[in-house]
Amino acid sequence: MVGVKDGRSLIDKDFQRQLLQLDANFESVWDAESPIQEYSIAAFEESSSGETQISPWVTAAAIDGKASVFLGTPLGVGKRYYISVKAKNAAGHLAICNSDGVMIDAVPPQKGTVKIGVETDQAIDARARWLPISVYEF
Repeated sequence: MVGVKDGRSLIDKDFQRQLLQLDANFESVWDAESPIQEYSIAAFEESSSGETQISPWVTAAAIDGKASVFLGTPLGVGKRYYISVKAKNAAGHLAICNSDGVMIDAVPPQKGTVKIGVETDQAIDARARWLPISVYEF
């Protein structure tokens, strides 16, 4: 299998704010000996002690190579999750590929304070220019 990307678009996501769903897209697999009979997907949580499967393997349609895992329990903010895709051919052989995972970020950026110069009793003439920021698609 060539690869699995996080999210439903062609661009692999690294972060997402959705807490009850993981999305993935993948390229169809071709087998010279026998046709692919089934694609299955499951979700996993990464941790320092290894990985934990958090959803059962479910059949995924390969029509557009996009699949979602819907979860009954919310994902943990700040944790990393990935999707695993299995392709099974007519002889029962499996090919498995994992996405590189997404980090759950459900908290928006917080407003901060900008301090320019050294705090003294003297007035400081300072000017600042804000440049636009770019945010990854969620």
